[in-house]
Amino acid sequence: MIAKIESALGLRVRAAVSWASAMRFAEDQPEAHVALGSLAFEEGNVARAKELYGNALSLSPEFVPALVSLSVACLHTNDFDAARRYASSALRVQPGLPEALLCRARAEVACGNLNLAEMDITRLQQDNYRPDEVRLLECDLSRQRGDYEVALCVAAELCDSYPAAQDPLTAFRRGFLEFRKAAPDRFRDFAEALELVPAPMSNDRLELNISPSGINRRAGRVGQVDVIVPVHNAPEAVDDCLSAVLRHATDTIAKIILVDDASDPETVGRMRRLAARDKRIETIRLETRVGFTRALGAGLVQSKAPYFVALNSDTIVPTGWLDRLRDGFETRPDVAMVGPMSNNAAWQNVFPVFDNLGTFAVRDIDPTDLSTAFAQAEVTTPGFVPTPLVHGFCAMVDRQVFDLVGGLDAEAFPEGYGEFQDLSIRLRQQGKICLVASDCLVWHARGASISARRRGALSERARGVLYRKYSALNYLFIEMEACANEALDTLRDRLEPCLRGIGKQP
Repeated sequence: MIAKIESALGLRVRAAVSWASAMRFAEDQPEAHVALGSLAFEEGNVARAKELYGNALSLSPEFVPALVSLSVACLHTNDFDAARRYASSALRVQPGLPEALLCRARAEVACGNLNLAEMDITRLQQDNYRPDEVRLLECDLSRQRGDYEVALCVAAELCDSYPAAQDPLTAFRRGFLEFRKAAPDRFRDFAEALELVPAPMSNDRLELNISPSGINRRAGRVGQVDVIVPVHNAPEAVDDCLSAVLRHATDTIAKIILVDDASDPETVGRMRRLAARDKRIETIRLETRVGFTRALGAGLVQSKAPYFVALNSDTIVPTGWLDRLRDGFETRPDVAMVGPMSNNAAWQNVFPVFDNLGTFAVRDIDPTDLSTAFAQAEVTTPGFVPTPLVHGFCAMVDRQVFDLVGGLDAEAFPEGYGEFQDLSIRLRQQGKICLVASDCLVWHARGASISARRRGALSERARGVLYRKYSALNYLFIEMEACANEALDTLRDRLEPCLRGIGKQP
């Protein structure tokens, strides 16, 4: 009884001790084996969980909790035939059991037995059992049947309801990629029906897919640029960032504006020492922390240049970085924002955009190793590639157009995360173009001044805001247009041999 209560309260360690103690007196009780197996499963030890569930079945071959638990564990390890078998066994003992129906439906979908899966899904819908999980399963069923429009709409609705959940987001991304490949004409029609999605940019790519050597430098559209760096703690990262900016500074830079967002004394001291090295550095002190977006806004008040760069303080820039970004504005007059490639910048990654779990890939890599590999690939083309979104870790912006569309939305995105996606969309709504300078690489540590948990919370909050502002379906479509950029995928394929084996996912 004590072990059951502790399990129900989520006291896993205490429950494990209690169940283990109970088993010394009742090793022949399948319930104890299942309980310990469930605790092992929650801790990620799936192999041990399966062993314990199997022990329960050896004691009682028709013990339904063990059959269902084994089905769940097999789904987790992609052993779908076994998952279906165990779920069916449970249903023979207890017909209509919702947990077993859900497991079997998942397994049937994975095995491609779509008609059988639909029967189980219909029964679950009639019972109103875990409706959102069933809808996600229905989304997968629609995708496999080629009903991509339905699959994307259902996944987007679930993303809207659960912006922090990964499964519906992964379902949308999978459906988007399959739809575009399997039915390109239908995909194009669906895209055009979404009001806020940027129009297909194939013509833009043909025109802009050029190297910097093709730039008409006589146009002289871009003059000097202010570099604005919001800073909050992380003194070593700040030191590395600003040292690199100063080391590679040219006459293109008018001012380097450091916005101290209520940093600690050590960070403040480093900024002051760096400011003493170059008269172009100005510092702004904010006594109360306001977050990245508002800190950047404070820097913009002091900026008078026609263009500015918003630069995270955990970046390291290379030689010629600013001129490469600036050249993007010389390609055509409607360019409003240009960003570089990076190791940690989602759709602007030099590595594959997504990891094996379908989330944005993060690569822990030494900046020198990354720069060396990038140089070995001799990246000079495609040069500039249109994108519907520019990542905010490093972005050069036309100040006049920026002010015209109302700048960053500091009310909706006070601490960053989502603010440059929102700006990118509003720029596109005004007929402006955003570019990625694919021959420019800026290293990014990602979130040096905040914890991983805080970063995750801000990212989830930003998704919710973007979904409400543009609808989840529209925003997700725009985001995937950025992630599935064919020109950048071609570049990644070219870089892959040089980057192979460098760095690791944390």
